[in-house]
Amino acid sequence: MFESWVHMKRLTEEQEAFLNQLPAKYGTYLEKYACRFFDYKPHMLSIVEDAVQETFIVAICEVEDLMKHSNKHGWMKTTLKHILLNKCREISRRKEELYGEEAEIPAIAQSAIVNALERWESRITLPEVIERAGEILTDNEMESFIDHYLIGLTTEETALQEGVSVDAVRGRLSRIRKKMKKNFGMK
Repeated sequence: MFESWVHMKRLTEEQEAFLNQLPAKYGTYLEKYACRFFDYKPHMLSIVEDAVQETFIVAICEVEDLMKHSNKHGWMKTTLKHILLNKCREISRRKEELYGEEAEIPAIAQSAIVNALERWESRITLPEVIERAGEILTDNEMESFIDHYLIGLTTEETALQEGVSVDAVRGRLSRIRKKMKKNFGMK
């Protein structure tokens, strides 16, 4: 797909050669950066892929500036970050339109579990989710569940709040996801 965009714009051979080497040189790094931006949440993978593609499209449109730029790596990373932030704003606006400004659901809906559970909302209500979580999770896991998924703290903030390491919180969140998926019959 990238090559087709390159051919759509009239470029010099030098510009075309420069643009054709960008995906190989920066593609993997940009994907990893975008995945870290979303805390490696699997449901955000399509957004990551789209954002990386959009970054390369912006590079095509701004090829003259990019070729002259002293820090091409930083230019690509900053462009990707701006695209990711715009995508986050789009998601927030959509949730706001769906649930209204005063609803508490948009703050909760930022997590992978609740996003998956929203698809099931005709069968399961949020209070039932919280009640079931209280039944199947340990006290420490429930504390992490509340801090991370309901209050919306980041992994690092959750670790600080609970006085444990970030790796411990990541492990707990992984166990929580596994238990919740199993309990709600998700794959």
